[in-house]
Amino acid sequence: MHELDVRPEGAAEAASPRGAARVDARAERGAARAGAATARLLDPLAELAARLLGGSQASIWSRPARGRSDVPRVRCSWGGPPSLSARALHDLAACTGERLTAPGTLSERSLRGGLPVDPGCCVAVPLRCHDGRVIGSVCVEGVPALGAPTADAWQLLECVARQAVAVLTLVEAGGDRPASAADDVPLPVPSVDGDPLTGLPGRRLLLRRLADAVVRAGQDGVADVAVVCVDLDDVTAVNSALGHAAGDELIDAVAARLRGTVHGEDLVAGLGGDVLAVMCRHVRGAGGVQQLASRVQAALGRDLLLGGQLVAVSASIGSALAHRQATAQQTHRADPGGAGEALLQAAYSSMHVAKQRRHRPSRSWGDWGGGNGPLLRMRVAAELRAALRADDQLSLAYQPAFGLRDGQLHGVEALLRWRHPQHGLQCTAEFIEVAEEREVIVPLGAWVLRTACAQAASWYHAAGERAPLLWVNVSSRQLGRDELAGVVDEALRSTGLPAHKLGLELTERQVVEVTGPVRAELTQLAEMGCRLALDDFGTGHNDICQLRALPLDTMKLDRSYVAGLGANETDTVIAANLVALGKALGLAVVAEGVETPAQRRMLEELGCDLVQGYLFHRPGLAAGIDRLLEASATG
Repeated sequence: MHELDVRPEGAAEAASPRGAARVDARAERGAARAGAATARLLDPLAELAARLLGGSQASIWSRPARGRSDVPRVRCSWGGPPSLSARALHDLAACTGERLTAPGTLSERSLRGGLPVDPGCCVAVPLRCHDGRVIGSVCVEGVPALGAPTADAWQLLECVARQAVAVLTLVEAGGDRPASAADDVPLPVPSVDGDPLTGLPGRRLLLRRLADAVVRAGQDGVADVAVVCVDLDDVTAVNSALGHAAGDELIDAVAARLRGTVHGEDLVAGLGGDVLAVMCRHVRGAGGVQQLASRVQAALGRDLLLGGQLVAVSASIGSALAHRQATAQQTHRADPGGAGEALLQAAYSSMHVAKQRRHRPSRSWGDWGGGNGPLLRMRVAAELRAALRADDQLSLAYQPAFGLRDGQLHGVEALLRWRHPQHGLQCTAEFIEVAEEREVIVPLGAWVLRTACAQAASWYHAAGERAPLLWVNVSSRQLGRDELAGVVDEALRSTGLPAHKLGLELTERQVVEVTGPVRAELTQLAEMGCRLALDDFGTGHNDICQLRALPLDTMKLDRSYVAGLGANETDTVIAANLVALGKALGLAVVAEGVETPAQRRMLEELGCDLVQGYLFHRPGLAAGIDRLLEASATG
């Protein structure tokens, strides 16, 4: 009787020593092919990590599974074999789950031969799965600058780490099996074809859709094509403070919101890491692009609940437009992919410029608890938005300005105050940077403008032309969006305040960044009859030609120079020259922060027009201005 061999495939051959050797050899060759295929996927990521940090070489390691050899496995290396420092840093990063930096790199040759240690530092970031497991690390060696990389560098390196996790997860799911012919076909890198976290299409599909949209726009001549790129600012901070699961939740939530801004043939795509893109094929000119960007901004404007905390989402946004007429005149049909690539690059460059403008030094938030991290600023921004919706948290204080020669009340500056539910009364300086950084300044500025105009209108209705000129501080982020002029016009119409009784203040540092659209809006405001003032004069880097090109009528001398009058020879000379410059430009000159009679006398000698400061009147409630008006009427 013939017996059937029912043992698993390959077991019969393995029963003999020679057969077992052949099975082992095939297994080793299969594992080698599988490892080579994995390395082909990881090599570009290692090279990208090295180039992002300016390192000389990089390696990607995997952590051994439990019950297996404790020797870590180098899955790929770029620029040369990894050093002993990379091995040691990988061990630490894999064990602690923390990103690490070690000064200097060591090599076996330098240890054996007593050669000098190579320059630079070694950096490692753990490879963390969505369930929190650490499965390896990315190590970059020869990073030029000693010390910890910048926040942006860490963020970029963690983006590479997430892609490496996606590749290794795919390999882990398939196991170290013998490779078939299909294993020789490289798997697509997730950031190219799709994002496994958000489910969004990737860069490759976006470029194909862009190329098709640009060609069709040129053929139809009906609508334009626009792209908006969005770079989330705080994912790294959320990862550090609340864990990577919260960071993934943030990206996923934003992606879902962006999908709600598009329809039909439009597309939302992931460009890798914290960058998303929105493509819209049916926009009409620059106005249509602005509407798309506004929809994206509105989607990001709603707060998120992460780790039990309500936080405000902040992002840098850039846009680009492919006009249908220009598209029709160009030869994109011969290279439609180049057209899509150029449009995407233009939007990405615009986003990068926006991100650079957002970065600025931040004050300490130690009194609020939680240090000075981005997560705290996200929470403060969310609380500011909640304050806008509340009825009893925001208020205005008013500081009067008096004529030096006649002593009469000429102007009033509106100053924002925030009565925080836990931290009490906060002056503007305590939160203005967060408001500007997190784009809360636009609705906040609109609230200040409407509230202050309503109060100034009551003074005007009671005192007529004797009513003081109202000064309101304006952020550069409110300008150039075709919004501020509309908000001002609405506030004046609804309150009945004449335009010539409203003045808007811009700091000299803001004027440095004035662009064509901003200059046009300033001109529009001046033509409406509003007054325009240059605040904190003497702290920026403007030239006379730039100042003369703006429709200014007032300059405010910075309080730092006023404080040094008579006490510091340099400050006294600078203040005298600044006042003279303002006069030469035909501007009324206001001195801020006047606190002593000696300062007042010197400012009068210099020809200053108006003064404000504690010597004359502290900021206070509107009732204080009422009393000043009553006194001037009877005096």
